[in-house]
Amino acid sequence: MPLKTPQQYIETLRDGRVTYWDGERIDDVTTHPRFKVPIAMTAKDYNYDDPEYRDSRRYRTEDGDWAHRIYQIPRSEKDLAERVDMMGHSAISTLTTGVFMALMSVKDQIAEVNPKYAENIDRIYRYARDNDLYLTYVIINPQADRSKDPSGPLVNQGVPPPASAQSRSGDVSGAPEPTRKVSIKSHRRTGG
Repeated sequence: MPLKTPQQYIETLRDGRVTYWDGERIDDVTTHPRFKVPIAMTAKDYNYDDPEYRDSRRYRTEDGDWAHRIYQIPRSEKDLAERVDMMGHSAISTLTTGVFMALMSVKDQIAEVNPKYAENIDRIYRYARDNDLYLTYVIINPQADRSKDPSGPLVNQGVPPPASAQSRSGDVSGAPEPTRKVSIKSHRRTGG
């Protein structure tokens, strides 16, 4: 599949997903002011026609196709230098796709435990690379003692804990159904 254009990337975000931010339902993130800057920053990284960055944004795969360099597994000092160069002018949102490098670096050890898991890593890596997908991950607090403030004594200096730490009942009545929905909660500092 050919590399996407910035506009094609934006169109992929119009797939019927529903996003909630501070309780507000957002049906189209591409037209909402809260997403204007991050979408524009990520879309720039799909501009493979820009002569200034074209060569650092893309590379030839082992199959001879073009792919975004974020998916290139460095196999030489030159590959690594080109990757570092690309990272210097890419949006942080694009760089999160680099999580595949961590997965690919342990694929052989995972194969020793279960070869199917390693095959899955390779399959999703190739699918994302070959379809020029932007991927990210979610970092959440580890499931630990929920009776304690997750931000801890050094971090929480007059800032109320997130709502998820305040409500420990597990009651999800009235919550939206979990299919293809994303929830974003903003936390604002109070005081000086």
